[in-house]
Amino acid sequence: MYRIVQEGLTNVHRHAKARRVQVTLTLEQHRAGAKAVLRSGRMSGGQESLAARSEASTTLAVSIEDDGVGPGPFGVAGGAGDDKSRGFGLIGLQERVELLGGQLAFAPGVTGGSVLRAVLPADERDA
Repeated sequence: MYRIVQEGLTNVHRHAKARRVQVTLTLEQHRAGAKAVLRSGRMSGGQESLAARSEASTTLAVSIEDDGVGPGPFGVAGGAGDDKSRGFGLIGLQERVELLGGQLAFAPGVTGGSVLRAVLPADERDA
């Protein structure tokens, strides 16, 4: 989680031109049979994932929301014209999160800016 927050805040500082950023960390309990939805941003095609859970689980979620310029046409904050947008920070972050059995989404915020959200399994057996 530390590296996710670190990369997210670095991206806000470098690309977003934001005046405000909010980091939210949440431990979420899911009961068996409940539907789980993770809205995915541009990195995974803008799809929604909806699946029934076969057993109870716990996840740790972090969201980093800013009021900056939002994702550009290639899903990178600041857009294609930003010389600093050529890095692989979000791609590497997505690979790390998936290796841990989690999901990562980067998308425009509801009222502007952008949202980076990561959800990782936090069950005791996974600790």
